[in-house]
Amino acid sequence: MATTLQLVDTDLSTVLFDFNDSTGAANPNGVKTTFGIGGALSFGADQPEVVIISPTAQAGGQVIYRRDPLGQMIWSQRFFGVGYDSLAEAVGILSDYIAAGGTLKFVAHGATAVRYVEFEPSRTPMLLNGNELGLFQLLQLNDTPEGVMIALTVQPYMRGPELLATGNPLLNATLAHDFGGTSNRPDNWTWDSTTGISAESIASGLNWGYKYTIADGGAHNLQQTTATGTFASGDVATASFYAKVDAVAGTPQMRPTVQFKQSDGTTNVGSLNSGTLTTLTTIPTCGIL
Repeated sequence: MATTLQLVDTDLSTVLFDFNDSTGAANPNGVKTTFGIGGALSFGADQPEVVIISPTAQAGGQVIYRRDPLGQMIWSQRFFGVGYDSLAEAVGILSDYIAAGGTLKFVAHGATAVRYVEFEPSRTPMLLNGNELGLFQLLQLNDTPEGVMIALTVQPYMRGPELLATGNPLLNATLAHDFGGTSNRPDNWTWDSTTGISAESIASGLNWGYKYTIADGGAHNLQQTTATGTFASGDVATASFYAKVDAVAGTPQMRPTVQFKQSDGTTNVGSLNSGTLTTLTTIPTCGIL
């Protein structure tokens, strides 16, 4: 296994430049890349910018405003494997990307979780160890162990993959559409028991979403069975909800659950996966599995 560091396009699936590709398959002109000596990635950010209450001689919190500044991501990069002209052209293409800003895909050595780093327009790699024309020397030799230093101006936080509609196997995931079936109930969704459930409606405007009244102390499952073949062995799924109550009576609670089944639609695979039981209030609450 190895560290993955790639510059990707806006669709996140297209690799524009691979910083750790010893084959050169993903790079312009087939340029091979690895990290240089001491090439561990360094993520750094300055202290947060804060505004403090003045005067400060009082009890309790004093910070009234906080902003995280941009950080720096630095590493040593080697380019090799082809002639000088091809190396120079490939580095020029990379420089254009760096000057424009973009997105890096990062997977740490030994890890599987994908993280993305958004970087701002940054200084292009034209110097080596602070020496003018150092990049020329590096490329003319076609490879040097120390590599060239790359320093990007980055947003202060990494992020995970985007949640795209194409990656959501649920139909009518927002519970906002009712074109038929049970009146005022979201299409493709059913209750395992409707005892005590009434006044169903799908609201629009500021308080949009599926609303109902429940006057029963038992557990009820609002559920959907996805199409056969939605998941394959080894796939990972997440589930979440966003809910609130208009009026609190008793202890209204909710949690997301997922149950995998064989393609026959009846045979369970493993146990029921349940998230944390969350108590609902009049303030919208999110629950995640």
